[in-house]
Amino acid sequence: YPPDVNTHARYKTAVVANRRLYVGNVYQSGKAHGDRMIGSPEFKYDILPEYGHYVIDISPGDGDQITALQGYSDRVLQFKNRTLYIVNVSGGLGEEYVESEHANMGVANPSQVCLTEFGVAWVNAGGVFLYDGSEILDMTTEKLQLTDTTDRAKALNITEANVPSIGYLPSKKWLIIHAASNTST
Repeated sequence: YPPDVNTHARYKTAVVANRRLYVGNVYQSGKAHGDRMIGSPEFKYDILPEYGHYVIDISPGDGDQITALQGYSDRVLQFKNRTLYIVNVSGGLGEEYVESEHANMGVANPSQVCLTEFGVAWVNAGGVFLYDGSEILDMTTEKLQLTDTTDRAKALNITEANVPSIGYLPSKKWLIIHAASNTST
């Protein structure tokens, strides 16, 4: 790399997929890029060049920032606050592409996403979802309701100040959702 190219970055979320490190919500060369994802060269997880085919900008300037990354089946799931992008990373360097975009499938916090042997699971105001490598499955319709309401956001008790967490217990094959309560006395 030329000596004037910065290959170091700070970032808020990362995942290793297809022998590369992908980082999101990047701070590099004195600038914050909340909606930028950078991929490292293969097997060089500590090198994050700020130029060319290493930089993956999906919907730059959309006012949304990357909150979590998770890898599964040669894909990187890029979660923003409001939107989920499924990025195919099976090709060579610089050949990544967006397979699909899903509005209202984003998360506010990485604690809302977990990896299982069946795929990537996440929880948001719309419910609990699983990406199995080919499609997104809704795990809550007619299965989960915490209160007497038809409004799913209220049923799951999810608000901006009340971010849930999701985890996975492999021995029982259970998704565990902690819908934190925002109670004050």
